[in-house]
Amino acid sequence: ECRGGVQLSNIQEMLSDTYNFVLYSDMQNPGVYNPILFKKDKFNLLKSGVYFLNANDLTHPIISWDNSGNYRFTAYAKLQIKETGEILYFFQTHFDHFGETARNEQARINMEQVRRIAGNYPAIVCGDHNASKSRVPFYNMMLSYMQDSRNTATTKINLSSGDGTLNKRTVDGKIVWDPAYKSSSRLDYIWIRG
Repeated sequence: ECRGGVQLSNIQEMLSDTYNFVLYSDMQNPGVYNPILFKKDKFNLLKSGVYFLNANDLTHPIISWDNSGNYRFTAYAKLQIKETGEILYFFQTHFDHFGETARNEQARINMEQVRRIAGNYPAIVCGDHNASKSRVPFYNMMLSYMQDSRNTATTKINLSSGDGTLNKRTVDGKIVWDPAYKSSSRLDYIWIRG
């Protein structure tokens, strides 16, 4: 999840010498992106696209289910590793923060689309899922097709302070990003397959 304007331009300014960007917005609110960044010297971009997470039309933003009123979508990139020629797909998503039915349906649509778009190629699905692991339908649906990288990683990070991934908090009535702050529940995931 990335806001356009200053946030996006700061990221591009800091990283554009090293990284290429795949940028799609939700078309109704062009200031919201699910950007994909990849190293220029390591990957070739073969294809990119976007699909919307709604009940009726994956090609257009529509509000569905018990959604909060925000258009949700997934951007993807087909990448080729320059050194080996191997191909992988990377998906960047953002689920609704209000509706449980919406999140479960968005997980289902994502798994259907990952299977359709990536086929048998390795796939990575990242993003703000706005759901803790205890929300069983969402988590089990994702886990039925992908692996939670936090469980499969060979290098583990000490999570003694909790597994929260939200780094924003309110200071003097303003929302600020604080990398030292961790919320109590996990909202962001990296799912892997292959």
